[in-house]
Amino acid sequence: MPERRVHGDAHATASQFSSAACSASTLRVDRSLARLTKKDRFDMSRLYVGNLSFTTTQDSLRAAMAGDGRQVKEVSIVMDRETGRPRGFAFVEMQSKADADKAIKALDGTSLDGRQIKVNEAQERQPRTGGGGGGGGGRRDGGGGGGRW
Repeated sequence: MPERRVHGDAHATASQFSSAACSASTLRVDRSLARLTKKDRFDMSRLYVGNLSFTTTQDSLRAAMAGDGRQVKEVSIVMDRETGRPRGFAFVEMQSKADADKAIKALDGTSLDGRQIKVNEAQERQPRTGGGGGGGGGRRDGGGGGGRW
C-alpha cells in the first residue's frame, strides 16, 4: 500500500481512517492527540535524558526517574538501527508537567550507572534541511580549484 501523506484537518483524517480495513486487520486511530498541535505534545511532560551509559536499562532509568514519588508513563531508550546498541540517550514521558519539572531538578547532573546524565525538556525535532553538496574552488568563474593556474 503506498504511503499516504495527509495535510489539513487531522481530526477529519482520523475519522476517515478509523475502522478502515488495512491488510486484513482493522486500523484504529487515536483521536486524542489529533486535537493537539506538535508544540502542545512536546510541552506536556516529555524529557530528554542524555549521556546515558550503554549499560543503562529501561528498568534502571525508570527507577531513577520515579524516585521521590514521581510518576513515569513511558521510557524509551533510543537504539542504533545498525548495531542494536543503545545510542546513549532516551526519552521519558512523565505523568504530569510537575513530575517532569521535579525530575529535571532532582536528576540533571547526577550520576546514573557511572555517567553524569543530562535531563531536560525534550525539544521538537527540527526539520532537516537539504544536504551539503560541495562548494566550488574559489575561482570567480565557478570552476573548482586543484589546477596550477
